[in-house]
Amino acid sequence: MEIEDKELYKRATTKLPGQKEQLVKFRNQLKQITDIIEEGKEEFRQGIMTEFEFAGFMRDSKELMQEIKKDIRNYQDHIDTMEDFVYLYEEYNEYFSD
Repeated sequence: MEIEDKELYKRATTKLPGQKEQLVKFRNQLKQITDIIEEGKEEFRQGIMTEFEFAGFMRDSKELMQEIKKDIRNYQDHIDTMEDFVYLYEEYNEYFSD
């Protein structure tokens, strides 16, 4: 493999753990938003929040949820690609180092 591949391999193996941690953070944020939405629904059922307030709350919550889901998909795709590269790089070097 090329020298650029070796440098990319080094960067990928260095950055992947941090990217996986960030993915966990995004997933935790998604869970928090889901919990907040459930709390908002309960407040609406109890009459604490008006229908107008609830509609705005749900609109904003769903937009935020969609953005975080998009970030999760993008991060997961990126991580998968980099893990595939690392795997192939290591397989190639193992095969040709003998």
